[in-house]
Amino acid sequence: MEKLDLILWIISGGFAITFGLMLVMWNGLNNRIDKLDLRMDKFDEKLTDIDRRLCRLEGAFASKDCCMIKDDKYIRKAE
Repeated sequence: MEKLDLILWIISGGFAITFGLMLVMWNGLNNRIDKLDLRMDKFDEKLTDIDRRLCRLEGAFASKDCCMIKDDKYIRKAE
C-alpha cells in the first residue's frame, strides 16, 4: 500500500506543478493582452484608414471600367 500512496502523491504533485505553471502563464498572458489593448486602438485607426483608401481606389477603378469584378454578360466584347 505504501507504493500506491507514493505513486498517488507523485501524480498529485505533478498536477499541482502543472496547474501552477498554467496559472503563471495565464497571468502573464493577461498582462500582455492589457498592454496590447492600447496598441489595438492605434491599429484600428490605421485599418480604418486603409479601408477608406481601398474603397476610394475601388470606386475610381469601377468608374473607369477597370474593375474586373463584373458579370461576363455585361462586358462588351470586340468582334
